[in-house]
Amino acid sequence: MFRSSKYQKNPKQWQEFFHDNCYNKSESREYFGLCRSSFINLYHLIKSHPVFLSQKKRRPQLNVKLQLLIFLYKLSSSVPSGNFFTIGKYFKVSKANARSCFLCVLTAVLVFEKEVISWPSAEEKKLSQRFYATYGLPKCIGIVDGALLFLAETPEWSREDFNT
Repeated sequence: MFRSSKYQKNPKQWQEFFHDNCYNKSESREYFGLCRSSFINLYHLIKSHPVFLSQKKRRPQLNVKLQLLIFLYKLSSSVPSGNFFTIGKYFKVSKANARSCFLCVLTAVLVFEKEVISWPSAEEKKLSQRFYATYGLPKCIGIVDGALLFLAETPEWSREDFNT
């Protein structure tokens, strides 16, 4: 997935994600679910969270940018490639490290839960009615930017309209 043949010899090859000539916008969205500038913004929001401070004197934690890439790759992966063993191979870290990175970033991101997730307001409920009238989507208050979202279960209504 990382294009460089040097990746096998250089465990820090993941840093090529930050070079302008590596991934175009659509490739970045495909592998990580967002563009490079959004990644950097998210990185700056979470980088100073205490979860990223090494608890052990023996070995420092992986770079926060790498941990965030692992987290985003896991979220944007389909079921077969989304397991921690495969992700670990992709980023040249152990399965346990890949899982640990995912959990650390999840902890840091959840700090913003109350700012981002809320019950729909009266205005959003009106928007939901418009989505239903226009697209036939009940109880919908927004549309994601075209990214595929993997659902844990097939919805009970209009099952045939969803890829499973």
